[in-house]
Amino acid sequence: VCSSDLTKRAELYKEKISMLILEIEHMKTVNDTWGHPVSDDIMYQTALIAGHAVRRSDFAAHLGGDEIVLLLPQTNSVGAIAAADKIRKVLVGNIKTSTGKISVSIGLSERMPFERIEDWYRRTDDALFQARDRGHNCIVAAKDVIEPAMEDHDPDGFTESGYPDLDERRGALLESCDELVRMAYTEYTFEYAVEALEKIMTGAAEL
Repeated sequence: VCSSDLTKRAELYKEKISMLILEIEHMKTVNDTWGHPVSDDIMYQTALIAGHAVRRSDFAAHLGGDEIVLLLPQTNSVGAIAAADKIRKVLVGNIKTSTGKISVSIGLSERMPFERIEDWYRRTDDALFQARDRGHNCIVAAKDVIEPAMEDHDPDGFTESGYPDLDERRGALLESCDELVRMAYTEYTFEYAVEALEKIMTGAAEL
């Protein structure tokens, strides 16, 4: 199974699919200090162990350098975070090297409807960059790029009733709805989602 087959299937059947890009940290230092044979062995172990840590239906590829890309079909961002954490722990616990214990940065994202592959990859790579900046063994889920459900859309004049106080409350309600939509596609916790939902319910009750 190749990556294009997985993405086409996801589009055809409207399935969730997520991408992970993982990077072994400080590989340049390993190259400069211990040489290419050692770094090549680390990357060989990484590809081998990561390949065994995922499902048979998943796709893994070494892009060169110190990055490996994985595609996880039928997996949303929440499932991808769980998979990323599992892979990170397996790699850290099982790669054998004379350079000391390795650490892993992982960026991930769920593909948005109709999102171009290159944009999806760019979002995931940006998440990896953020994970790398946060320190050792970090996982970052990309922020969504979907247009919030109600942002800039007011076909029925929902916030233009002519009553400023009412329009202000309605505008706040729409903002809370948008926030909840964004949370569904990012790494926000359950507690944050509950808080956003409570805002929506309170706002609706006040209209």
